[in-house]
Amino acid sequence: MDVQPLWRGADNDLEVEHLTDNLTGAFVNDATVTATVKDADTGVALAGATWPVALAYVTSTNAVYRALLPYTLATTPNQRLVAEILAVRSGFRMFWKKPLIAKDAR
Repeated sequence: MDVQPLWRGADNDLEVEHLTDNLTGAFVNDATVTATVKDADTGVALAGATWPVALAYVTSTNAVYRALLPYTLATTPNQRLVAEILAVRSGFRMFWKKPLIAKDAR
């Protein structure tokens, strides 16, 4: 799995693309999707935001959800992070972790 950069001192988009039902393969456009960004080593949620954040469905897409992560997140250069993502709807629950790394914006 690719490690996505989280740019320090800047707002960042956290995106889930093509959320699908494992049984039918259909896109899921009506889930409640939330995420918490944590230090990958300690498991502690980052300071600088209220967790979990809600990822909103992006209208007229094939199951794309997006949230804005604020520039105020407390990170250090090259800090290993993980976004813990939960998607729920009636009869459907998915949980996964997305690796991130804190990088200084150029």
